[in-house]
Amino acid sequence: MHKLKEEIKRGIKGVILGTIAFGLALGVAFCVLYGIGYIGNKLETTIGVQYENAKRERFENSTSYTHSMQDKLAEYKREFETEKDVDTKLAILNCIDDEFAQFDENKISSSTLRDFLISVKDGSLRMELNN
Repeated sequence: MHKLKEEIKRGIKGVILGTIAFGLALGVAFCVLYGIGYIGNKLETTIGVQYENAKRERFENSTSYTHSMQDKLAEYKREFETEKDVDTKLAILNCIDDEFAQFDENKISSSTLRDFLISVKDGSLRMELNN
């Protein structure tokens, strides 16, 4: 009977120690995963942002982007010149202001389109319409 009690005590100790070891292992695993996630988030908010900015800058300097913006500006210019209503012309100028605010007009190969965009950005076309 004494041996049986000893074995039961040893068994209970084993279960308790096993449960504690399992709990510690889960805690360590959680901490490691949390730490990896935290580091990943820090990298994403620092290096990831710089990487995305570099990709965006590369895209904005691409020929296809410049050509598409040039085509869009040519369409706006055509609409502006064919429109008779002053309010509609002002709305077109507002659209151009919004879409081309960050666009470098020096990338436009056509001098006519470049001059048009500059006159929109500096407000001289708007002043002509208001007079």
